[in-house]
Amino acid sequence: MAGSGLTEVMECCYGRNTVIHMLAGKAVKRAIRGHFLVDSALRILMLRQVFNQCLPEADDIDSSPELVLPDEEFNELRELYENAIHHRCALDDVESSSGLQRLQQLISEQESYLAEKSRTARLWLQYCHYVDVLK
Repeated sequence: MAGSGLTEVMECCYGRNTVIHMLAGKAVKRAIRGHFLVDSALRILMLRQVFNQCLPEADDIDSSPELVLPDEEFNELRELYENAIHHRCALDDVESSSGLQRLQQLISEQESYLAEKSRTARLWLQYCHYVDVLK
């Protein structure tokens, strides 16, 4: 990941010397937390694209229109979330929800689309997969 910007991203939360130790394998617990933070930030950016809520400064990111969740499915997911938070539905109902399955499918398709379009995106998606293995 040298030259990818990972060091700079981690320096937003940690000091320069700390990041050097984290990436050298010395501060393992701190490194794991840092990698989880970076992974979460990348996932949030991808979800914003799927939910069609791109940031103004991210105009250079092209999103295919068919990879955006329609409003009715978004509202269905919001309702499912509210029901799950307030314990109005069983966990099995949440896991088997068609809206949630559609969201997973869109995220997978978006990952494929981004990996085809950009080598940098492919690198960061590979990084996310490594963090998933760590989790």
